[in-house]
Amino acid sequence: MKHWRFIDSGPSNAAFNMALDEVLLGRVAAGESPPVLRVYRWSEPSVSLGYHQKLERELDLGLCRSRGVEVVRRPTGGRSVYHDLELTYSLCAPGDTDILGDSISSTSAAVAGAIRMSLELLGFIADIPQKHKTGTVQRGAAGMRNPCFTSASRHEVTTEGRKLVGSAQLRLPGGEAFLQQGSLLLANSQQVLVELKPGCTDQAQREKLKNSLNLAVTSLGDILGREVSYQETADCFRTGFTRYFGIELLADGPEPDEIRMAEQLAEERYLSKEWLAGSGRKARLGEQVAG
Repeated sequence: MKHWRFIDSGPSNAAFNMALDEVLLGRVAAGESPPVLRVYRWSEPSVSLGYHQKLERELDLGLCRSRGVEVVRRPTGGRSVYHDLELTYSLCAPGDTDILGDSISSTSAAVAGAIRMSLELLGFIADIPQKHKTGTVQRGAAGMRNPCFTSASRHEVTTEGRKLVGSAQLRLPGGEAFLQQGSLLLANSQQVLVELKPGCTDQAQREKLKNSLNLAVTSLGDILGREVSYQETADCFRTGFTRYFGIELLADGPEPDEIRMAEQLAEERYLSKEWLAGSGRKARLGEQVAG
């Protein structure tokens, strides 16, 4: 039986969360760690931007800071996500891991299958994957772009067409390893993003967009009709991934050197103005632990 690491690292700030995912990716790519499934939370409400997004189009940074919302740019693609009442997961594995496929699409499908099995343990049955995306929320005023949870790609987890899990992936050049990050909503607070986006000052328009977003998104609490805890969901994730892939997930924590590297990387990259603005994205991800 194959052995992977399972890390439940609990809550951390936005920059450290992204940095630790990148450190684990680098360790896997260098052959210094087996695949890692990590689950975690955010110590403060946060917004993460996709790797390719333009900050000035997505967020009013001053408003975010005044409301105590941390902002970070992810190493993975996709669109903006508001992180608060959720379980966030990341999976790092070699690019040629047979049970995970060797492409973004095949890996996304495999991971989605494991998530669906995990959710079944909570009493939830997800939609059967479709070939086409679900409906998207209309675009608002100039500069207002749709958040991640306004649409679902083929392999993302939905129920009755409403999105529950949003995921994004990075595959390193040469395909030696990949990182997939995703958010599973325990409660739905994604409408907060509408208030934080620039370019739409009309309150009626904002309320219309919030209502549209609520129609496109759901949460475990909404589906099950009860409060679902982070720990209950994390335990089901570990069991579901174990059963789906036929592996053993060994409980682990970040090693001291991984924490040290993540703290350094958070300071040097994920907290830097250049990275957040998008001008510091040329660095090769994972390079800080190569060799």
